[in-house]
Amino acid sequence: MYQFGVVMQNYQEAKASDQLIKELLALGDDDIVVYGEDKLSSIDHISFDDVSFSYMKDKSVLQNVSWSADQ
Repeated sequence: MYQFGVVMQNYQEAKASDQLIKELLALGDDDIVVYGEDKLSSIDHISFDDVSFSYMKDKSVLQNVSWSADQ
């Protein structure tokens, strides 16, 4: 049961991150931050391929995740 709770927590965190990234991708040209004289261009597509991540060496958070989103 504990392991199921851990999986569900990881799922909810990934779902929230996915929503935030979709909101960032939906930003219009007026929302793009300007640093100095150069304006950042808009992002139409973003993807990650075979990404793994951990906070500690012995505790993996993501393993071999692939993800993409279009604006």
